[in-house]
Amino acid sequence: MRVSVALLFLLLAAYATRAAVGADTLPTAKDLRDRALAAAGPAPPDYRETVIGTGSLGDTKAVTYRSGDDVRRTFDRGGYHTESGTYHGERWRQDANGLTLVVADDPGNAVKDPITTTVARVTQPLDAYVISELNARGAGMRTYYDPTTFRAVREERVNATGTVVTTYDEFGQFGTRTLPVRWTVSSKSSSIEMHYQRTESVANAATNDDVQEAPTRRSLVEFPTGVTGVDLPLRIVNNVIYVRVNIGQHGADFVLDTGASGIAIDSQYAKSIGLTLTDATTEVVAGRFTSYDVLVPEMLIGPLRMHDIAINGISMEAFGSAGVKPVGLLGFDFLAQLGVTLDYVHGKVHVVPAAAFTPPAGPPAYEFDVRLGNGVPMVTVSVAGAVAERVMFDTGWSGQVAFFDYFTRRYPGAFRNYLGQVGGHGVGGEFLGDFYRFHDVTLGPVRFEDVIGMRIAPSSSYLYAADGVIGNQLLALFTISLDYTGGRIYLTPTK
Repeated sequence: MRVSVALLFLLLAAYATRAAVGADTLPTAKDLRDRALAAAGPAPPDYRETVIGTGSLGDTKAVTYRSGDDVRRTFDRGGYHTESGTYHGERWRQDANGLTLVVADDPGNAVKDPITTTVARVTQPLDAYVISELNARGAGMRTYYDPTTFRAVREERVNATGTVVTTYDEFGQFGTRTLPVRWTVSSKSSSIEMHYQRTESVANAATNDDVQEAPTRRSLVEFPTGVTGVDLPLRIVNNVIYVRVNIGQHGADFVLDTGASGIAIDSQYAKSIGLTLTDATTEVVAGRFTSYDVLVPEMLIGPLRMHDIAINGISMEAFGSAGVKPVGLLGFDFLAQLGVTLDYVHGKVHVVPAAAFTPPAGPPAYEFDVRLGNGVPMVTVSVAGAVAERVMFDTGWSGQVAFFDYFTRRYPGAFRNYLGQVGGHGVGGEFLGDFYRFHDVTLGPVRFEDVIGMRIAPSSSYLYAADGVIGNQLLALFTISLDYTGGRIYLTPTK
């Protein structure tokens, strides 16, 4: 009898242990990802696949080529064509105007943004395991895995604009792999509803030629025959450079803005002069706004000419000062193939073709490497020992320095000498911030003392992964030489 009772207790204990394991033990994030890879099947070292889309962004076609570690992706929507990839370890991208640039990594000396990874079993919005990879503001990615097949069936990308949801609706066989055939990408806040279909995924269908870095397709800015240097028509007001631009018979002021990743135009002004706005999406910079694709047949800047230019339609309602009302931004796409000298003292901006650019000769010019992967020159700035590697070199920012939430949540100790609250404006509207005094701010070998800078409030403004900006109140202390093709900026002190 004693033996039977003991055996019964052992059986009950074993059952309870198994039940507890089944109910409480969760797979790790690595376990889930490994099972998802196994469910899909091994990826061939070389392949080509095509995905087509329809919906709120129009008709799209994306083609991916992979050969070993080299990848090239092409994307077509309407008349716009972009590319990106990695070739021999170098990342690159090509924008809608056919300009190719290298995407360089950060030096890696800054404190990283902490990402918290958790795994949970949920029943809503569906029965699944979910891996959440989020920062302190709740931005990041949630991936849902079917508890039976372990396929990824839903993704939620949370960013400043809102949440973009991808729902995988159907899976199918492509050779030895089981991959999504149809899926939906939607976002209420961004007014996106797109439906995608993978039409092919073919092994051994990519060659080395298919994955090579795409060369720049054209010279966007055309100089008159025999002319190798031009002074832009402009005026400088409160350190902001306003360039006169003609679109057809319409002349207006554009800000020469190194902080702009392309060329932009006020959407209302664009409509008023007969330009067509397409593919509306919602974005967040200083505030929430609607962005459009705009194709401009011709733009003239003095004797310089650009034709068939892809630009962005944005809201510039908040821009302007001292009686000047700009209607656009001249950023990366205008500057990319030029050598540019900004002379604040004499009120001049001189441009030459990139091949004719000559750096300032010797001291006292300071030379800086810049990273242009997103079309905006990024430099490294140190504030009281806090390293910021993603600081925008921004001629369009009216101020000395400003720091976004990405910087302030990692270096709260950099903000000690509070001076008061302030409001500002940028693309998308107005935002709130606080003024602080910094004993020193260093940019390479240049050290600024007693700097007044802004900490932008951690709200819905400027939530992307950039540390901040160094603005034109400090940059105007120098003659600036830009050599985007060489990845260099030169600062020659004027005082």
